[in-house]
Amino acid sequence: MKNLITYISFLSIFFLACSQKEQLPSDVLSKEDLVDVLVEIEKTQAVIKLKFNTTDSIINQKEIFDETFKKMKITQQQFNSSLKYYCNTPKTLEGVYEKVIVKLSEKQAENQ
Repeated sequence: MKNLITYISFLSIFFLACSQKEQLPSDVLSKEDLVDVLVEIEKTQAVIKLKFNTTDSIINQKEIFDETFKKMKITQQQFNSSLKYYCNTPKTLEGVYEKVIVKLSEKQAENQ
């Protein structure tokens, strides 16, 4: 009987631990938010490559990215912290980038 109680307790703790959401540090974006930010960053980089020559790009690039961060209501520090955090789990970061590719592909299909 004691073994049964121990076994049930162990299983309860195991399932409870597995079902809890991961607590992110306060300066780290959720995966979903990071996907949205990366989509905007990729779009911003495309605009920079298409619209600005090399000299303009150097001058305006930081300002343009600052506007992107402002639009997404985050700071560059939050973005950098988030990338650093998710780089520690490559499979998670890979999943984030897969979602970014899907969203960018959908936006490209809408524009054609």
